[in-house]
Amino acid sequence: MRSLWVLASLVLVFLVVVGTWLMIGKNGKVVEPRMGLQEGVVDLGGRIDPNFPEFPRYPGIQVLKSYRKTLGNNEGFTVIWEATDAVDEVTRWYVKELVGQGWEVEGPDAPGSEDEQVLAIRKSGQVFNFIIKNDGERDMTLIFVESILGQVYE
Repeated sequence: MRSLWVLASLVLVFLVVVGTWLMIGKNGKVVEPRMGLQEGVVDLGGRIDPNFPEFPRYPGIQVLKSYRKTLGNNEGFTVIWEATDAVDEVTRWYVKELVGQGWEVEGPDAPGSEDEQVLAIRKSGQVFNFIIKNDGERDMTLIFVESILGQVYE
């Protein structure tokens, strides 16, 4: 069962990385995603949906973009935050806080990287992917958090 979860997590991380690559231009600048064109996706701008699950949020982060995704009876969310601290510092904080609050954390995928880190987290049936990425153009760190539609584990 654990190997199945690890395989599923790796596939999901791959999909999130590809999705993030499509959302970020070659120079690291966030580009307007095509999500608004997809059925079931609502652009919430700088607001976070009230149904977005609670988990620790890095001190001082600001919401850059937020989306609610609906597919059948399943609902998911994508939120993009920005922080002023380095990727590695933000990643270490998230791992410490999430583990301390009982979340299962897989990753980071490249400890110590100053460019990008990927985490998969789960707790109480919820699964999230984190991509923490350097936006070199603005000297900011972007934090992409995506809930996995319809994925629940026991």
